[in-house]
Amino acid sequence: MDGIFDPLRGFIIRGGREMENHFECLWDLFRSIPSLEVEDASVLDEFYWLNKEDPNYSKMRAIVNKGQNAHTDGKFTLSDKALEEIIHLFLATEESLNDKRINDVFSKDFFCIQLLALLAYHVCF
Repeated sequence: MDGIFDPLRGFIIRGGREMENHFECLWDLFRSIPSLEVEDASVLDEFYWLNKEDPNYSKMRAIVNKGQNAHTDGKFTLSDKALEEIIHLFLATEESLNDKRINDVFSKDFFCIQLLALLAYHVCF
């Protein structure tokens, strides 16, 4: 799990309301934190009630123009070359990447894919 400790605000966990089956450690943590608003309830209880009241579910993950469907149809349109570049990056050591820019690692093939629509825009350098 990623997160940070901010001395003024405490621990901050990035992300939305996704509490899937594999988040058991987070469930245990939320269960141990008492609610600030409901006596004899935990943060996990409040989380459960919120999801019952306002379910958080969507198959649309790529958006543009402040929430409009990007119509990627769940496809990233990765070329073989772009896939190879991603694998090469995954297998690279940190030292080998220290002086590299993103365009030293990825070619135009990578930048012209729908995967970048997840960043709310389609880029083609």
